Amino acid sequence: MEIKTIADVLQQSFPSIQQIKDAKAHSILKNWVDIIGPRLGQKSSPQSFKAGTLIVHTQGSAWTQEMQMEKQQILKSLNERAGEILFKDLRFSGPKKKSKLAELNNDPTARVST
Repeated sequence: MEIKTIADVLQQSFPSIQQIKDAKAHSILKNWVDIIGPRLGQKSSPQSFKAGTLIVHTQGSAWTQEMQMEKQQILKSLNERAGEILFKDLRFSGPKKKSKLAELNNDPTARVST
């Protein structure tokens, strides 16, 4: 029989503070469009949250740039909704560009010159 310390039992029985904060963040992010407004909210979506950093997917580089300019205001709005400093950083990702090889593979009329 394994003997456990009280700290081990408590750690296994209760969620960590970070788990509680992550759950709170995910709950807040369900209202993304309401928090940041329809103009930006319809062109972006939260993708992941970990240790205070929110990754946001945007529909293009122009929207990434626009959101980058609004970053501090977005953080302020998110943290006001949270009632604490829960969101510390925002990182943005846009759609992935196809490589030249992928473009050639999708275009039956494309030819590779030798």
